[in-house]
Formats: sequence, C-alpha cells, structure tokens
Amino acid sequence: MLWLVVCSVNATAQQSSELEGWAIDTATLDHFQRQYGDAAAQRILSWQYLLGHLQGKPEEVVLDEVNRFFNQVRFLGDADHWNQVDYWATPLELLATNGGDCEDFAIAKYFSLKWLGVPVGKMRLTYVKAVEL
Repeated sequence: MLWLVVCSVNATAQQSSELEGWAIDTATLDHFQRQYGDAAAQRILSWQYLLGHLQGKPEEVVLDEVNRFFNQVRFLGDADHWNQVDYWATPLELLATNGGDCEDFAIAKYFSLKWLGVPVGKMRLTYVKAVEL
C-alpha cells in the first residue's frame, strides 16, 4: 500500500489530445505567470511535462519521479508563506509560489499519482499535526 496524506483540491485542468492527457489551460498558466512570474510558469510547465513523460511508466518509477519532483519545492509553514494559521494550497499554488507545507506536498503528489493511474485504493489519508518543526 502507498501511504500518503491525501485530500481534495480543485485544480484547473483540461484534457488535451495533443499532449495525450493533462494540460494546463492557457488562461490559468497566464494567471500564475502574471501573479508569480516566469519561474512560476516554468515550474508549472515542468509538472505538466513530468506527467506526460511518466504516462505508462511502471508504478515504481512513477512514485519515485513524482516524489523527487515535488521534494524540490521549499518547505514553508503556512504562517510564513500565506500569513494564515492553516492553508491548503492547490498543486498549482504550491508550484507557482515554490513553497508549501506537508499537506500541500501530499495534495500535489496525490493528484499527480491519481492522474498517472496509481489506483486510489492503494493510497491512504493520514493526518498528522506537527507541534514543532
């Protein structure tokens, strides 16, 4: 079984036959580029590329590559990052801002793995409250 922190998120995506799957729509990409800059857009496009590249790969490869990709993002607590006690970022927000906390990473990894065909039945929701970092 795969153990991940999992929750739902409403990320904007559309099916694109040209990319054989998932693609960020232009308006969404433009929004994040205007709000967070070119580097943000590049991180989002890198995620899109990763998802396309991993289609049909063995599950072990998918797990490793998705984990490596998101673990490049900085860990930032919600108070510092969002000026809120608790904020659950979408995968696009995590990548655009290049930062997030535990549940943000879990959300992004979960939806990436789900989209790549890892059965939801192999994933579990685990909630942990960190009292100190």
